[in-house]
Amino acid sequence: MKNTLNFFILLLSILATFNSQAQDEKLISKVLTKLNLKPKDVNMELIQTKVLPYAKEKTVLVIPKYETNQDDVEFYVYDAYIVIADNQSGQILNKYFEKSKWTSDAIRLDGFTIDTGLYKLSDKVRAFGVRVSYTGSSRVNPYGATDLSLYIPTKNGLKQIADEIKVENYSGEWDGNCNGEFESQEITIDIDNEKTNGFYNLILRNKITDTIATPKGDDCDEKISTSNKTKKLKYNGKSYE
Repeated sequence: MKNTLNFFILLLSILATFNSQAQDEKLISKVLTKLNLKPKDVNMELIQTKVLPYAKEKTVLVIPKYETNQDDVEFYVYDAYIVIADNQSGQILNKYFEKSKWTSDAIRLDGFTIDTGLYKLSDKVRAFGVRVSYTGSSRVNPYGATDLSLYIPTKNGLKQIADEIKVENYSGEWDGNCNGEFESQEITIDIDNEKTNGFYNLILRNKITDTIATPKGDDCDEKISTSNKTKKLKYNGKSYE
């Protein structure tokens, strides 16, 4: 009986996933049509969607449109379309566009994540974020990073109020075997109790981890140290800085 129940739960989960994917594909198709874009104009694999948890009739879409060099598998430039659309009709309720916003080359653009965290910037304004992840191609100089930009709906569209806050960063240099030095940074964002120009300040808490690796016999010895830094971003009336 238990196995049968587990099977039906798994089946329902699979059907829900397929249904969600089908709904996403329909919505993406509707939105592309309203933007006068064809599937060949955009990187379909990188498009991201997420229903707003505080407005479940709306979905955020991140759409990277090829600007140039779409036939070059090593180098892409993307125009950014970030929109909020009605789930059913695909009507675009808010839109942000920026030409040549993202580049993927030796530092490869891996993908996007829509961040609907608790970015409540005032009593009436809540932002959402778009995280962009990158990875370097060098084995002996590893690199990875994630940038966060924040957006708020306005009467005329979407306003970018924070541009490419680095929330993750990893870099290093080593001999490909053991000997080397590495640094990683992980930044969390808290909302301050104080406001500047009507919006709460953002508190960036940065945990920095430094690693020094050296050969020790047949082993690789690692010395790890950590430190913390805190920084505040304030709203200047147009964006956080």
